[in-house]
Amino acid sequence: MEALHPTYSRVRVSAAVEEQLLIHKTSPVYPPEAKAKHIEGTVTLAIIVDKQGGVIDLKSVSGDPVLVPAAMSAVKQWRYEEYVLDGHPVEVETTVQVNFRLDQQ
Repeated sequence: MEALHPTYSRVRVSAAVEEQLLIHKTSPVYPPEAKAKHIEGTVTLAIIVDKQGGVIDLKSVSGDPVLVPAAMSAVKQWRYEEYVLDGHPVEVETTVQVNFRLDQQ
């Protein structure tokens, strides 16, 4: 028997939508090598957030390779509110941006 409503295990949402659900954000540690070389920029990561709001997978989309590990380390610690669809929490695919600016250190 077919279900009347499709069951979603994972949905893709915009960065802006998921950002509204962010409840714990850890700032990255600026890599010493990047500081020494005056490297700044934005790292974009594709992430998957589990049904409980934890980041369970992430991949680099863009950004200076010197900054990517620090961005990934910080984002792994981020926590989100559950994303609920049709009354059920679901996993979320989205992107996040982590900015590195020397004047913010």
